[in-house]
Amino acid sequence: MRTQSEINDAYNAGRVIQRSFTKNVTVSTVAGVAQDLSGVPGNPVAQYYLGAANTSTAMSYLSNNKGLDCGGTMEGYQKFIHEIRLQTTISTIAPSVLEIYDYLMFYPFNEMTAGVLAMTQADILPRYSARDGVQMMVVEQNPYVGGGTFQIGYTNQDGVSGRLTPFVRINTATSAGTIASSSPTLSGATGDLIPLQDNDYGVQQVDSIEFSSDDVGTVAIVLVKPIVSLFLYENTAPSEYDLWFHLGVLPEIKNDAYLNFVLKSGQAITGSVANAIQGRITAIWKQIT
Repeated sequence: MRTQSEINDAYNAGRVIQRSFTKNVTVSTVAGVAQDLSGVPGNPVAQYYLGAANTSTAMSYLSNNKGLDCGGTMEGYQKFIHEIRLQTTISTIAPSVLEIYDYLMFYPFNEMTAGVLAMTQADILPRYSARDGVQMMVVEQNPYVGGGTFQIGYTNQDGVSGRLTPFVRINTATSAGTIASSSPTLSGATGDLIPLQDNDYGVQQVDSIEFSSDDVGTVAIVLVKPIVSLFLYENTAPSEYDLWFHLGVLPEIKNDAYLNFVLKSGQAITGSVANAIQGRITAIWKQIT
């Protein structure tokens, strides 16, 4: 949707859906270290990257317990996020950043043993082309010690294989769902998403991962499409977003998209079922012409 008139038409025609969500931060987090909230309980329910080890597994609204509910599949229409409301009463959760990603595909249970581990390609990338800016994040599945490095081999947006990320330092956070490359202070921890080789901007598939030293844990490599970045400013009032007003663009949501959050809190959080991030998401759609 490109105009306010199109937005108004969607509401006037009843082409709108509003759904609530609640994610309970039941794991303890480190200040400034990103946490994948797809694996914590609430609504939507948790998912745990269950699949064959080192093998691509596609994700979707229907096959992964839905994720954030934006109305499912609507053939013949384009769907967009219009408004989002975020709220928490927990002082340690605010301020924080919440990223909404479309989770596309994952390679689970990669054992952190020194050497190169090859991936098996069972599923192909759904919904997006790698040219749309598909990125990688590495998620802790079973607790590791951390401190070592890894490098990922991948096929880029042009279908060129043999591409290599830099070696990335692993943080020492020990909660399941931690983004392994995320740290505000650790040298070589490059951030939430893994940097690509020069001139690359998208990932079609993961080909391998190499660990520099042995560790005890396992990680999942997850291909995601970033959708929108939001801020939860305080615990005494909700953060309200009209994305047309605040960003000047409405993010499109593909049919069967699996949407969920990655959280980066400014303070350490002690895990508890009472640590709720609540809100509402509003989606609208228009007919494809």
